Amino acid sequence: MGLFDMFRRKCSETPPQETTVPLEQSSYDIAYFILPHYVFQSLDQMIDLCIKTPSVAGPFYYVMACKGRGIEPDMESGKQFLWHKGEFGGRNYLALEYPSPPPIDMGDSDPLKLLESGTKLVLAPYFSVILYGNDSSPSYFILDQAPIGGGTTVRSITSDGMNCNLGPGPEPRLELFFEAIRERKSGATN
Repeated sequence: MGLFDMFRRKCSETPPQETTVPLEQSSYDIAYFILPHYVFQSLDQMIDLCIKTPSVAGPFYYVMACKGRGIEPDMESGKQFLWHKGEFGGRNYLALEYPSPPPIDMGDSDPLKLLESGTKLVLAPYFSVILYGNDSSPSYFILDQAPIGGGTTVRSITSDGMNCNLGPGPEPRLELFFEAIRERKSGATN
């Protein structure tokens, strides 16, 4: 056995687990997997947490995302997930503001080369908005990164789990996102 052989990992050993997950991935997990469950299965519990303890609610969902990936959370990162509440279009809303993701523009990229390179790209969300109350079923919208041109995309997840692309979105500011939601909702009723 050579000097460095004892440092080599044997093939039968499992590779070391990642100890961190980029915030973009945690944000994506929250927006597309964790929040939809709460919106459509445990809305009262979510409202209670976000209204009574909004400073705890952001880190709570971040910790859930980390737990889902078996990763130790970084509590400073968890503080970057901020909840907003208010009224919009006669309904109440909760809006989660995610940490700002780094820009992505895959416009000039060859998709096959990108896949072959093993590069992991996450189109991260900027905001999630939950509309509830007024004796209506809850609605859930996401404003996330678009893959080309550095823009955004408006998405909705329905109560039956359908992930719907509602088209290009505005620059990532909450008031502009609400305007985009208003336009989509008024277009759906015409």
